[in-house]
Amino acid sequence: MAKEPKRARIDTAASLVYHQPRVMAEIGCNHMGDLEIAKELLLLAKASGCDYGKFQKRNPKELLTAEQYAAPHPNPRNSYGDTYGAHREFLELTVEQHAELKEYCGTIGLGYSCSVWDCTSAREIVSLKPDLIKVGSPSNTHWDMQEILRDEYDGDVHSECPRHPAAQPHPHDSTPLSLLSPATPPPRCHQSPPA
Repeated sequence: MAKEPKRARIDTAASLVYHQPRVMAEIGCNHMGDLEIAKELLLLAKASGCDYGKFQKRNPKELLTAEQYAAPHPNPRNSYGDTYGAHREFLELTVEQHAELKEYCGTIGLGYSCSVWDCTSAREIVSLKPDLIKVGSPSNTHWDMQEILRDEYDGDVHSECPRHPAAQPHPHDSTPLSLLSPATPPPRCHQSPPA
């Protein structure tokens, strides 16, 4: 049986419903690759009144080109590796560690969320079934990843959606832009207002 396609959350102005805003702590990679620091940051987020703690998940070998991976970090004193790729690898938590963080969030009454940057990371975080996943603006035209989120994830996706039909595809995508409708944002995409 074919899966029912997702629909945009808001079809007309008449269907707008007020929802209490939620505060999200951007933890990102500030845990420096250390699970215990990540848990401390979640406790601080909860104590500060946040509703969610949000991390980031990348697969550096998939996300970066070979040249980017092998290049030195742009600010060597802030690097955790001898190349930018090694630095990114050092900071990454495994999907099992993200599962532990999600479980920990549940024990302290905090929601878990994560930004995903590539297809592997999207599938890994989707497997955890968080309430929401964020697509960072550098990945908002990564159509292969957007398709994974559309087809394999039932929660909310938050993103700064492409606003212009001439938006360039992500360098690792195989889906031609002509197969996607640039005039229509991806399903369930919560688009930021124009600046």
